[in-house]
Amino acid sequence: MPVQGLTRKQLRQLVARNILGSEFVNSDASAAGTVRLLEDNTLRGGDQDHRGKWVLMTSGTNDGTETRVEANESTIRELLLDPPLGVATAAADTYEMYSEWLSASAIHDAINQASAEATGAVYDYEESVVLHADGKTLRWKLPTDMD
Repeated sequence: MPVQGLTRKQLRQLVARNILGSEFVNSDASAAGTVRLLEDNTLRGGDQDHRGKWVLMTSGTNDGTETRVEANESTIRELLLDPPLGVATAAADTYEMYSEWLSASAIHDAINQASAEATGAVYDYEESVVLHADGKTLRWKLPTDMD
């Protein structure tokens, strides 16, 4: 599948879905919380099932902040976050939850590394003005100095 034109967010979510499958969560807060508490009544699983997972806030005043789940209680559907967020969560703040071993920043690092490795391998830095059009010439020979 070509990735041309996809945003970093779309790339990050595609990588997370392909690697983590149903463990990747893309959801929103169902009620206002605190700097340490995120409430989501759609969460599944038992007590402490999400402990240690990475959370990336994707909207609101905490947009772009990454933290971890310290604990979670399945009966009240709350995530206890550590380190705390900068500002209390609001209802409908969106977030993404990853696994214990894969975070959003790790995915961004992999995207950056792939981009750096592809630079120069995908296209050639050389340029020759001999090939520029003059309005009459229809065919050109490749310059001998280009590999």
